[in-house]
Amino acid sequence: MMRRLLLWLPRFAVLAMLLISVSCGPNTDQQDVAEAGPEVGKLFELGEVSVTQADLKYYLLDKYSGREEAAVQQQALDELIVQARFTHTALTAGLGQDPVVKSEVARILYLRLKEQRVNPQIQALAASETAETTLRALYDAQADRFQTEEARRVAVLWLNPGLDPQRGKAYKVKLNHARDWFMSNPDLQQSPDLGFSSLSVDYSEHRATRFKGGIVGWLQRSGGASEWNRQVAKIAYLIDSVGQASAVVTAPEGVFLVRLMEVKPAVQIPFESVKKVLDQEYKAGRRQAIEAGFKRSIL
Repeated sequence: MMRRLLLWLPRFAVLAMLLISVSCGPNTDQQDVAEAGPEVGKLFELGEVSVTQADLKYYLLDKYSGREEAAVQQQALDELIVQARFTHTALTAGLGQDPVVKSEVARILYLRLKEQRVNPQIQALAASETAETTLRALYDAQADRFQTEEARRVAVLWLNPGLDPQRGKAYKVKLNHARDWFMSNPDLQQSPDLGFSSLSVDYSEHRATRFKGGIVGWLQRSGGASEWNRQVAKIAYLIDSVGQASAVVTAPEGVFLVRLMEVKPAVQIPFESVKKVLDQEYKAGRRQAIEAGFKRSIL
C-alpha cells in the first residue's frame, strides 16, 4: 500500500517519503507484516535511520511477493540499505523539514490511518446484507421516484403565421375547416393510429410530420426541450380521450390542431426491479457516515 501511494508523488517527494518510511524504526505500524519477537529487531542502523526485520518482511511482501529464499532476502536487504543511506543523507541535509516532504508525509499518514480505521468498516459494510425491511422503507418513502410518467402519442397540424396577425386569423379559420372535416369523417375518427391522415399534407407546415399523417410521436407532460414540443404537449394533455382532436389553439409558436392517438399510463416500478439500486444508495450513505464519523473522532 505504501509503495503504491509513493508512486503518485513527484520524484523528489517519492525519495523523501521512502526515506522517512524506512527511518520509522520498530514503532512503524505495519500490522500485516510486523510480528512480536525477534523479528522487530534492527538489521541495520545509520544515525537516526534504521532498517528492521519488519521493514524487510514488508519489503519482501510488497516487491518480491513474499519470497523467502536467502538470495532474495539478501537482495531486498541490500536495496533497503541503499535506501537508508539516501535517507540519512537527505535527513542530514535538512529535508525532513522540507515543506513538500512534510506535506506529503501528512497526506500519506492520513491515508494510512484511514486505511486502518475506516476500510475494515467499509469492507464489512460491503459484505453485509441490508435488511429487506430497510430497503422497502426506502422504496415506500420514494414512491414518486419509482413511478414512470404518463406518455401520450399525438399527431399535429401546424401552421406558422409568424408575426402577421391577419395571417394568424386566416390560419385559424383554415385549421377549423380541417377540424370540421375530421369531425365529419367517422372512418378517420375511429382510427387513432392514422393521426390526421392525408389532412396533414394540405393543412400543416411541420416538415417532420407533414407527410406522415402529422404524427409527432410520444410526449410526456413536460414536452421536452423545445417550445414547440412543450406547446403540443400542453394541448395534448387537455384532451379527454384517445382519438379526440383538440380545439384550434393559437400560441406564440403558431396555430395548432392536436389529436390524441394513444396513452401510456404512469406505472409503478416494482420493488424487486430497484432493490439493487436502493441497496447501493443505502450503503453509499452508510459509507459517507462512516468516513464522517472517522473525521469527527479525530477533530
